[in-house]
Amino acid sequence: MIAGILLALLAATYLTKTSRIILFWLAFILTRPFGATFGDVLTKSHGQGGLDFGRGYSSLILLAILIASIVISYRNKDNFDGSINQAQA
Repeated sequence: MIAGILLALLAATYLTKTSRIILFWLAFILTRPFGATFGDVLTKSHGQGGLDFGRGYSSLILLAILIASIVISYRNKDNFDGSINQAQA
């Protein structure tokens, strides 16, 4: 259900003139459970259905994902059309 709502928010980003700020905060609120669940999967023992990496390695994995996301976003910044900045000008 949450994934469907996130897809609807993504579609609204490109297909409507809904405020991107509102869409961001809605997506942020909806993705919070995903982050908690992912953290649980990394830290829980195998018997509890997790990967049993522990807190230290889980933190390093999440840090690597964060850094990769920033690098990818930075590399793709030239593909951004600037429509938000033009609307505010």
